[in-house]
Amino acid sequence: MSTSSFSRRWRFIFWLLFGLGLVILGFVLWDASRWRLISDDGDGLRWQRRNTTHWDKDRDGRADEISIWLGRPEQFLIQRDLDDDGWLDVEFESRSNIWNQVVKIHTRAPRHAVPNVKAKTNNPDN
Repeated sequence: MSTSSFSRRWRFIFWLLFGLGLVILGFVLWDASRWRLISDDGDGLRWQRRNTTHWDKDRDGRADEISIWLGRPEQFLIQRDLDDDGWLDVEFESRSNIWNQVVKIHTRAPRHAVPNVKAKTNNPDN
């Protein structure tokens, strides 16, 4: 066995493992970046991605509450739609279920697909 064939073999193994590592990394990043429906019960629909949860209480396809975990136990940044118009109206920090730093906002609520439920519209034919 010559030195050049040994070197070629190890280069091939290195690039094969490098490519396999890239495929695995791509799968892990794709899985971490997608929204998952985690709850579909009487309280509404909940989607989660990493440290963010969207809650659609009235099943109209728009998030009524967005909760972002801030890294400490029982500490969240919450945005809520108070009047069900599709716009987030208030933002506050919640520590142990106590509202702190309440701020009025006017931000369009994100939309999600509603599984097996027709979206609420003003059209009576729907």
